[in-house]
Amino acid sequence: YNLTGVHSGRCPECGGIFHREALFAAQKANQITLMPWDDPEPMSVFRRFGRTLFVCLFNARRFAFAFSVQPQRTRAASFQILVMLAVTALSCLPVLVGAAVSRSGKNLVLTVDLDDVLGIGLLTVAVILIVLVFLTLLSAAILWLLCPHYDGSLKFGPWYAITAYATAHWLFIGAALPFYFLFLKWSGGEPTLAMVTMFVVILLGCGSLQVATIGGIVKLRTAPSAGRRIAILLIAVMHGATALFAPVLGGLVAGVLWTLL
Repeated sequence: YNLTGVHSGRCPECGGIFHREALFAAQKANQITLMPWDDPEPMSVFRRFGRTLFVCLFNARRFAFAFSVQPQRTRAASFQILVMLAVTALSCLPVLVGAAVSRSGKNLVLTVDLDDVLGIGLLTVAVILIVLVFLTLLSAAILWLLCPHYDGSLKFGPWYAITAYATAHWLFIGAALPFYFLFLKWSGGEPTLAMVTMFVVILLGCGSLQVATIGGIVKLRTAPSAGRRIAILLIAVMHGATALFAPVLGGLVAGVLWTLL
């Protein structure tokens, strides 16, 4: 419909609320495409999951425009569950390697035997994963409260879907093993200290990618405002704090729990 001369933000034909920048963004995208995980087209779970990962990690344009204009029903929660299962497996790998290294370790300070390395390591991973899940929900809540959609409505679902799909960046934790060996050498062979340091570094990287993705989508979905800037800043601070403190506090909590057990 020709909107020349219309400045009210309401379509004179149907009465619907619109935002001119959103329409321009949609036009530039050529078409609004669903995330492969939400696409009704029949395909196997593995193919659907793989295609969705590719969009989330390497096709920021499609990821952004999948949520640029209209809210939609998604299955983001099930996608996040699968991501978390994969992240759990990838996070446990350095712990298992550390346990194997500790068999011949002679300079252990934080841990004294194989059971300590394995137990404290796995508990630390569990604490970090719990924090990451709450971080997703908290990020979605901040966006929900500070970034209303173009139509002025507050919808939690779309923001949760965006933050849940963005958790795909945590899969880069699979690149942690080389960092682990690097910090293992730096720590003088102390596996627990190397593991904590490794998680700090890798979570900083994954968190930065996730904040960049969420920030780009927020700019497409919402009009410029102080709330939008505050939301992105808060999410960035939370990701940074999580990366810096969750592994350290997780290790301390895990140590206490392991001692009590």
